Amino acid sequence: MSRHILLLVDTYVTEGNSPRGAKFRVHLRAFRERGLHVGLVAFMQRDYSLLDCLRHGGFIWEENEFGAPIVRDCTFYALPERRPIWRTKYDASGPMGLRSLKYYIRRHGRPDLIHAHGSQWSGVAANAVLNSLGIPYVVTEHMTNYARGVVEEAHLPTMRKVFSEARMRLPIGESTGQLLEDMFGDDFRPWRVIPNMIDDQLFPARTGRTSPTGTPFVFISVGRFDRIKGFDVLLEAFAAGFKGRPVNLRIGGGGQLESELHALCEGLGIGKQVEFLGQLSRERVSEELRRADAYVLASRHETFGIPVVEAHASGLPVVATTCGVHEKLIDDSNGIWVEPSNVSALTEGMELMLQKHADFDLDGIRARCLANYAPHAVLDQLEEIYDKALSSAGS
Repeated sequence: MSRHILLLVDTYVTEGNSPRGAKFRVHLRAFRERGLHVGLVAFMQRDYSLLDCLRHGGFIWEENEFGAPIVRDCTFYALPERRPIWRTKYDASGPMGLRSLKYYIRRHGRPDLIHAHGSQWSGVAANAVLNSLGIPYVVTEHMTNYARGVVEEAHLPTMRKVFSEARMRLPIGESTGQLLEDMFGDDFRPWRVIPNMIDDQLFPARTGRTSPTGTPFVFISVGRFDRIKGFDVLLEAFAAGFKGRPVNLRIGGGGQLESELHALCEGLGIGKQVEFLGQLSRERVSEELRRADAYVLASRHETFGIPVVEAHASGLPVVATTCGVHEKLIDDSNGIWVEPSNVSALTEGMELMLQKHADFDLDGIRARCLANYAPHAVLDQLEEIYDKALSSAGS
């Protein structure tokens, strides 16, 4: 009988342009294409209103995709008063995670192993299930909160318990793993880097270089408009190096700094060369990457750098800051590293990209990316980890 794996996530992708939870759809599809017995619980589902919940008949409901059950629990974000519920997510005996998990178990049976994505949310729920029902778990860490120093001191003992009682700790990047080992010591050992999967179906091979001779060179960058993503630095760097030249910058995304970034763009006098694309669907991101010549990641911090992987899967070379992006993602064959929060360094990196772009093997960039980050490659590693975790649980 095949093992039963439950993916425990905070939120799963919905219709519309929100990118939240999109990576878990890639995981779920990969599991099912391999014929694995898998389900998914999104126990802190976003992007649904109270009215949406009423239409579904309650705060918890079930859907099915790829032949796998998906349970969504919208209680946390749909209710207007969140503060009492907020406290329970750090309580290992709290009802928030257990409620939707028990709903899943009643309908689909007890999983052999839980794969929790994120310690501060899903990891706490998985730990509660371990202690109440005895179901083992592994935990993947995606979040930048630890590096940003925004995890409250009072919550660290709970996080330590989540990591220490997991069968394996799976940071998505080397820098994240080392940071967490430094913070939690033996409670975060051993650990193994397992990267995010790239949706190889969404990012197909390019048909050739996008910009014909004589047309502007196109840089692209996509992300959330907040300080950590460094779009202010990107605009200043672009203005310093490319104002008035046949080079364009296309920016996709939205967020709290949107009006400030538009104002900065106009103030720098580059409005005619910079296009803000708005919030993009996953399909539109893929389309825009195929229309560009190079990608720029100007972040002040990242845990892995999935935009870099998506760009590489599209055959784009990348200019990226050394901001925590997985070190093995970029070398001379597929991109250029620059110092974060440094306008002149980013300008120089983008200029170097412009000058050496013709030297990059675009097909080779894509092939190398898929060899490491395509679903089948990552799933091979996960299956090995699941086998060891279940063997350990049974010993």
